Amino acid sequence: MRYMKYALVFLLVLASAGCIRQGGGGSPTTTLGEPAPTTPTVEMVSDTTATTSTTLEEVEEPDPTTTTLRVDASNLSACMGVSDLPSRDECLYQLAARTKNTEVCGRIDDSNKGLKCRAMLENDPGLCKRVDVLEDRDWCYRMMAFKWNDIGYCDMIRTQQIKDKCAFDYVKDKKPDPYRCFQMIDARLRDECILLHVGLDRINPRLCHLITDPELELECNQTYIHG
Repeated sequence: MRYMKYALVFLLVLASAGCIRQGGGGSPTTTLGEPAPTTPTVEMVSDTTATTSTTLEEVEEPDPTTTTLRVDASNLSACMGVSDLPSRDECLYQLAARTKNTEVCGRIDDSNKGLKCRAMLENDPGLCKRVDVLEDRDWCYRMMAFKWNDIGYCDMIRTQQIKDKCAFDYVKDKKPDPYRCFQMIDARLRDECILLHVGLDRINPRLCHLITDPELELECNQTYIHG
């Protein structure tokens, strides 16, 4: 809690110094050495419909609660013929994802995996809330963040490492947000996030020194200051 308070104060200092750009879509930005706009603007993004372009691989690839399947998941009969219960559930989960058939989710024995399966197909974050296992629930919310294009679902994740990874993947693949970097507890992800936004011209290169990893800091300095 104390760390988050310091982080918020630090963000305010950086923003007031013009070291962070927060904008997009034509909104004026403040940069070091330039006068601040007379009417500050804050860009708010709130999508009301789930995206249909996000693939299973995009939202599920890093999810450790899913496993590499070694059985045929081409049809329902093949899945139901698997004797090992966890493997059968995984087969049904992947079959449901491919066929977009929620009825297949209902055949999954693991209730948490079944809820996660339905959440994936119905784009329903309320189903994530009903998942009992914390890790499964956290990854379910991560999936919702990408399906709904809403980083707010990352904030609902309780496991800090998964939460940081969710936020990092979102600002990298969906919508840059330099302020998010300084809210991350994971040092490696925070460093990579800073480097990413320096490259996007959203963080002043003079803040490369905030990167704690020596190799990444050197890369930042050589690429964006001395390059």
